Amino acid sequence: MLLAAVVWAAVLVYGIVTLYTSWQNGYRTPSNPIYPTELVYKTIEDRNIRMDVYRPEDTLSAHKTILYIHGGSWICGTKRKVQDFYRYDVIKTMLDNHIEVISLDYSLIARHANTLENCIYDCRDAMHYCIENSHYLKIDTAHIGLWGSSAGAHVAMMSFVQERENQHIKCIIDDFGPTDITEMWSKVPDFLRRLACTIFFHMRYRDLKKFEVLTKAFSPLHHTDKLCHVPILISHGDHDKVVNYRQSVWLHDALPNTTDIYIYPGLEHGFETMDSTEIQHYTDRVMNFIKKHLD
Repeated sequence: MLLAAVVWAAVLVYGIVTLYTSWQNGYRTPSNPIYPTELVYKTIEDRNIRMDVYRPEDTLSAHKTILYIHGGSWICGTKRKVQDFYRYDVIKTMLDNHIEVISLDYSLIARHANTLENCIYDCRDAMHYCIENSHYLKIDTAHIGLWGSSAGAHVAMMSFVQERENQHIKCIIDDFGPTDITEMWSKVPDFLRRLACTIFFHMRYRDLKKFEVLTKAFSPLHHTDKLCHVPILISHGDHDKVVNYRQSVWLHDALPNTTDIYIYPGLEHGFETMDSTEIQHYTDRVMNFIKKHLD
């Protein structure tokens, strides 16, 4: 009986993950898509990990640059998401203001035995690649910012936390990113928390002794001693059912002098229901933040 229950639970989880992955990897093609240059920035065994480079029309001089990290709960998603929904207007405005945008793919959890650490490693390696190849990529290495959505915002902040040579990163744009994994997972049923730990950290299913140690180590809220050295723009919807907006409020409260926050009334996770006025307001906030901290 117990074995049957475990099998059915595994089938249910697999089905949910498959449907969620298909939804997250879906891409709403804009009416006037922007075509980037695709490059390989890292090779793991026989797998190439790529980035999309969106260059302003002025390709001769070095540009201020934003590295974008997509969301998808660390298990799915694609670098193409940078052109999805509200982000399309933002990158067009960035390019019009001579700011280069680079969108990253990275190793996803539950594929090729990856863990949460691999997501962060890849994004750090992408940062290194961009700096080392700045002449070819036309990047001004003194003016680089990170921008992430959901899990991508978490990875952006943790990349800054774990990177020793992070003086090149001048600001972070955090869209509805989780900041305290411990708090998020502490409210789910015990068997799901155990399952998450086996997938995200390769912990033994029966061993939860290191649960809080590991999740705190990967929670931006527990690294404010390092995040206080970089300005962060936080945006979140107060109807977010995936990542509660309080996660962003906690980070802002812990870093009141280095974070700007805006809570969007009525918006859910992903900002997919943003209207044109809200998109313009968001874009203006981002551009003002970049001009203040990336110049």
